[in-house]
Amino acid sequence: MELTTLRYFVAVAHELNFHRAAEKLHMTQSPLSLAIRKLEDELGLRLFDRTSRSVRLTPAGEAFRREAEAVLNRAELAARRMAELAGERNGRLAIGYNEPALNTLLPPLLAKYRKRHAAMRLELREAETAEQLALIRRGRLDLGFMRPFGFDLTGLASRTVLKEEYKLVMPEHHALAKLPAVSPGDLAGQEIILFAREVNPAIYDRLAEALASGCNPPPEFRQDARNKNSMLA
Repeated sequence: MELTTLRYFVAVAHELNFHRAAEKLHMTQSPLSLAIRKLEDELGLRLFDRTSRSVRLTPAGEAFRREAEAVLNRAELAARRMAELAGERNGRLAIGYNEPALNTLLPPLLAKYRKRHAAMRLELREAETAEQLALIRRGRLDLGFMRPFGFDLTGLASRTVLKEEYKLVMPEHHALAKLPAVSPGDLAGQEIILFAREVNPAIYDRLAEALASGCNPPPEFRQDARNKNSMLA
């Protein structure tokens, strides 16, 4: 089984359309279909359910997709590491970051790194979690500071470097500001500004569920802002 075949399979698994997958791979549909059939024969499993109108992964296909992606990610990582050893990266380190990292640990880390590795060229890119993960998997980023909760980290390594506390902030004259403590029930019917759900759907849903617990009527969640400074303003 070759890596090229795995790349063909993953492309079809993502697109669920042989024509679009072939275009993405810059090839024609016929050899792509033949490669997938040979792969199924080699595995002795049907990876896709095909009809004239749709293509779907079978349970075996879904399981094999996860394994194939992990193998391809490891192969890409190995290739990048060998390129670094060969000097092909020319001393470049590409780092992704989000707003919490920028406002806390990242600046002193970068300053310390520059002192120790003055010859390295740092490339920084601000992006949310989904974009950072996609760039890491494509080899465009070497590492990223992000909130990975709820995202698939298959084939990647992660470390916890910062834990955040969420604060409830309101104008000084707000009725809730007079209370010694605020419970979720006190938020009934209130307008609450959260970060945009697209920033991290899993964290947004968990926060919204916790804040609405025991509220009647439930609070109204607004998504007018993408970061803390915008929410405070």
